[in-house]
Amino acid sequence: MALSLAKPVVDPLATSGRYERKLLVTDISRANIEHLVRLHPAQFSEIYTQRYVNNCYFDTPELRLLWDAVQGHSHRLKVRARWYGDLFGDVARPVLELKRKRGMVGTKESRALPPMAFNAESEVGTLAHWLGDVEPPASIASITDALRPTLVNRYSRRYFQSADRRFRLTIDSECEYYSAEAPRHRACRLLVDDITTIVEIKYAVKDDDAASFISNAFPFLITKSSKYVTGMQRLGYR
Repeated sequence: MALSLAKPVVDPLATSGRYERKLLVTDISRANIEHLVRLHPAQFSEIYTQRYVNNCYFDTPELRLLWDAVQGHSHRLKVRARWYGDLFGDVARPVLELKRKRGMVGTKESRALPPMAFNAESEVGTLAHWLGDVEPPASIASITDALRPTLVNRYSRRYFQSADRRFRLTIDSECEYYSAEAPRHRACRLLVDDITTIVEIKYAVKDDDAASFISNAFPFLITKSSKYVTGMQRLGYR
């Protein structure tokens, strides 16, 4: 598959895009992390209620998107279906998301998917199966039959925003990873990470000069991290 797979047909990064800085924390409790966020001089406040985020990631048979991320290619793509609430059962409003990265700057394209039922005994199917009659994004239209489920993950997320609304911050915890194994691609082989908390700072490209003020106030370091890569590595793909 061509290296250009992760490049959009029209590059939206010239007019939009954001930075996403992740901080992995293993030695501070989630409650203490939330306390530090609320004490931050940027005056973060919670803007949504806590909820559970569920994702089913898709990749090519040769795991091209995974290896692009592992090898640090300048253009990277993640393809996933996302929904909120219960992992298993009827899913009323799943959404297809294409997350593209050019260097450190990312964009996200979203498209509503048809309602579906998702459970551990279901055949997850290819992305074309999830799309149904929905028209796929042009940049992946030719490969929807090849994109197959590889990983399912789930985590708790809390949402915060700075007083000036320039910076958003999320706290993810209780991460669970399931393989979506061939040939039936069922969600199985549960792995739980109840140690790591992921703090993510999101902001527009134009605000990058002020980002160090946000991150430097925390006693943890920014690191490169991907839940998709982490989950696949924990399931044995290295």
